[in-house]
Amino acid sequence: MLVAEHPEAGVVGALLVLPPARVLSHAGLPEMESVFGLLQIIKLKAVAVDPAHRSSGVAAALIAACRQLYTQLGYTLLYGQFEVGSGLETYYRRQRLTVLPEGQGVSLTMFSVPVGIHTSPTERFFVCDLD
Repeated sequence: MLVAEHPEAGVVGALLVLPPARVLSHAGLPEMESVFGLLQIIKLKAVAVDPAHRSSGVAAALIAACRQLYTQLGYTLLYGQFEVGSGLETYYRRQRLTVLPEGQGVSLTMFSVPVGIHTSPTERFFVCDLD
């Protein structure tokens, strides 16, 4: 978890990332490849900003710091998902994240067997190559 602090207001934002452990455990991968995947792929689960500090770049700074950190750690893919119709596709594109078309999954080509991450019809993915 990354947090954004304001000198006077304290914590004004947070970003949560997790490896996709459940996805990889259900993918039928050999155990070592699943472990490898946990060290290569990270999911941006949530970004939250105090309403008084929205539109001030807090979320953008958290996303940029996340990308930088996980690139330095050697991760190769950052992804996340959002509700169709939420209007967030414009925001994520401004953050230099690739918004996938509705219904398109994320292909994980680094594994020996075909593996992908899929979402419900009411959600879309965004992705970012970190290497």
